[in-house]
Amino acid sequence: MSAPRSTSSPKKRKGGENVATDPVCEMEVDPEEAPATTEYEGNTYYFCCPVCKEKFEKEPEKYVDY
Repeated sequence: MSAPRSTSSPKKRKGGENVATDPVCEMEVDPEEAPATTEYEGNTYYFCCPVCKEKFEKEPEKYVDY
């Protein structure tokens, strides 16, 4: 089961490590080592790569569930 697409806050895995979900591709990302991040409406979003960040920044409302 994957985390929601709009996750901006890292969640804890069973092993205690933090994990965030890239809202564009839904890949799990370590927030401490995320290749790209951005702020949107007061939240930090973590991305697996700069390409996903660019897609998000062009149309953030497409990837964020309100």
